[in-house]
Amino acid sequence: MNQPFLITTDEVKEFSFMDDNVQDSIVKVTLRRVQDHLLIGLIGSSLFDRLLAGVNADDLNANEIILLDNYIKQVLISGCDLRIINPLTYQTKNTGVQYQTNGSVVTPSAADKNDLIDEYQKYYDTYAQRLINYLRDKCALFPEYNAEECECSSVKPSSVQETLGIRFL
Repeated sequence: MNQPFLITTDEVKEFSFMDDNVQDSIVKVTLRRVQDHLLIGLIGSSLFDRLLAGVNADDLNANEIILLDNYIKQVLISGCDLRIINPLTYQTKNTGVQYQTNGSVVTPSAADKNDLIDEYQKYYDTYAQRLINYLRDKCALFPEYNAEECECSSVKPSSVQETLGIRFL
């Protein structure tokens, strides 16, 4: 079965601020949304599809491995750090949305949570900028990045001005 992710949940946990005990089911949903909502907007659907196929077939070329290991993983991990805060704070039950708390843990205030989100947003923005700059500098190595796409389902890569400063929370 093909893996739907460019990286594993274990990699996310190992290189993020998340604790190892965060449920994989929550990490998977967060990773899926970061890939679909943030990464594809940065690199475009053609390059994303090529990388995902290469991960699943284990046939990434050397340039794609560098792109994935040195740039995309950092975007995905920092995006997961940013996006997992609310799912870990709130739970949706059949009785409504509930605030998640543990009796032995002090829950941060809304202001503290917003400060953390702002800090994680800065990390994400930095990695996203690095990725965009790398792809622009090496665009000849990644023809899918600037591929002309006519399909309605395709997403063109974003420019720096379109991605940074926009908050997807």
